[in-house]
Amino acid sequence: MLVGETWAMSNSLLKRDPVKHWSDDPKSQWQYILFMESPLDQMTDTHMEIDARSAYTYEAVTMSAAATMNLVDAGIQYLAAYKDDDGRWLDGAKSYELVVPANVPMLNFWSVVLYDNDTRGMIINPQGKTEVNSRQPLVANADGAVRLVLSPQKPADVPEVNWIQTNPEKGFFAYFRWYSPTMAFFDRSWKMGNIKEIH
Repeated sequence: MLVGETWAMSNSLLKRDPVKHWSDDPKSQWQYILFMESPLDQMTDTHMEIDARSAYTYEAVTMSAAATMNLVDAGIQYLAAYKDDDGRWLDGAKSYELVVPANVPMLNFWSVVLYDNDTRGMIINPQGKTEVNSRQPLVANADGAVRLVLSPQKPADVPEVNWIQTNPEKGFFAYFRWYSPTMAFFDRSWKMGNIKEIH
């Protein structure tokens, strides 16, 4: 059982090709969590997509048809980040920032949620918070961008609402969700950088 669990985690967090990245930038760490050719039945013309199916089942258990379609102004899109801007695994003992540029391409709202690598459930922390989303009274920069901080301790200059406390004993990964994404999500005219370590 331990061997199977280890394989499933490796297959999920370090997915085999062809992983679909959101950006053409080779340094981008944001990738689609669904990278199957036929996500709902897992069958192509020549084979069953066992690795891709297993990765998503291990990581998120289930899915909806709307998450597999490119629906402009409707549906939902998920991206995941498992590593930081330097290509290192996200570590709850370190401090990171994610700058979400202004005018996020969505009609409803966007959210960032952190998940525990081991359980794949939302992280557990003393703060009692796992998510930041655009329905909250986030503090924006002068240019409209929102700087989020993911760290075990809150820096003095970071508003509480813009901070998610990480567990220094655990690794984590992040999901960014767009609810009713607009065309700028699909044509990449709106761009977001990686999660970056800060010191």
